[in-house]
Amino acid sequence: MRKQFLDAVYEQDLMSVRLFLSNELIIDPRGRTFDEMLLYAEKNLPNLYEDCDTSFSVIYDSSKWDQQYLNEVKNELDVHFSQNLLNHYKDVVLYVLKEKADCITEQEQFGKEQDNSNVNHTVRNNIACGTLLVGGAALSVTGLYLTKYLMVKAGAVCLLTGGSCLLAGGYLVYKQFKK
Repeated sequence: MRKQFLDAVYEQDLMSVRLFLSNELIIDPRGRTFDEMLLYAEKNLPNLYEDCDTSFSVIYDSSKWDQQYLNEVKNELDVHFSQNLLNHYKDVVLYVLKEKADCITEQEQFGKEQDNSNVNHTVRNNIACGTLLVGGAALSVTGLYLTKYLMVKAGAVCLLTGGSCLLAGGYLVYKQFKK
């Protein structure tokens, strides 16, 4: 929940809390954040709802709900914040802004896939770095062994290659941890 909303609840600013709630459904028509905010407001503001009747004529036939009707319900809710009108508003938002809700869900799923892709990329990088380090160490040890037994040229090649692998692997590990 945003700090401004929490502050409005703390300060018992009913007008602001009600506007935050009605706007939240427009921002995210799925109602996930709205439900959390509403629960918090209901728990902390016993006079959140008005018990007034209005002359607003509610349309119950969802086939007649459109953006204009959604705006009318929201405007009425901003003036007369009753529990019945809020429930109706939620239904209208979910119906009229269904495509927006679906789009937000798709974007979240895409974001999770991207996060997983980044994790997989990092794992592959770590495996490559580890392979370079282990391979470099193995070649260096082999080079020392060969040099000890008078196979100087082969030992030198292994030492140079192993040392290069160790340096490259070490550099990649350094870059990885620096991120």
